[in-house]
Amino acid sequence: MNDERLQRLYRERPGQPETTCPDLEVLRTLADGGGGADRMRLLDHVMACEECRRAFDLLDAVTVARNRTLSPTRRVSWRAPMAAAVATLVIGGGVWLALRPGPEVFRGSGDAVTLTLLPPVVDRAASGVSFTWRSVPGAAAYHLQVVDPEGAPVAERDLVDTTVTVNGPWAGAEGAYRWRVTASRGDGSTVRSREETFLVP
Repeated sequence: MNDERLQRLYRERPGQPETTCPDLEVLRTLADGGGGADRMRLLDHVMACEECRRAFDLLDAVTVARNRTLSPTRRVSWRAPMAAAVATLVIGGGVWLALRPGPEVFRGSGDAVTLTLLPPVVDRAASGVSFTWRSVPGAAAYHLQVVDPEGAPVAERDLVDTTVTVNGPWAGAEGAYRWRVTASRGDGSTVRSREETFLVP
């Protein structure tokens, strides 16, 4: 529906005399949010006059449709909060993954390298615990550290192999012990395992 047809319909409307009603341009201004100091008085008339209210509603619908056509951002305004929420979830998930505990990783000249510990074997009768870990490519030596439930060191060993049995320090001392291994590589870099816990019954 074009402006000329709107004006003709407004002029041809039955009901109150035209002199008591605002003309079509005034109604269009009201629908666009204008009207200045007379806006409230004019709106009072529009709400009380059935014909003016019908014309105003039609103009208001046309104004809304025109604004949506001329301003694409209004049609997608809901997408901004949605995009912000998605970005928050993605960034938050990335931060959580980055801060999640894991094995320490060497990032040198190529692939990432990790040092993985295998569960120790506790031989209570022999007062011995056997420690084993997976080898690290290029490792020249390994250093084992064990601490007791209070955090005091009870065993340290320098090795070239990936397994060792340590006897003695836990005789009669039950509890949760912690251990870790550090690998020294030929290029001077090191790879450290995550600290693990084992129980001496």
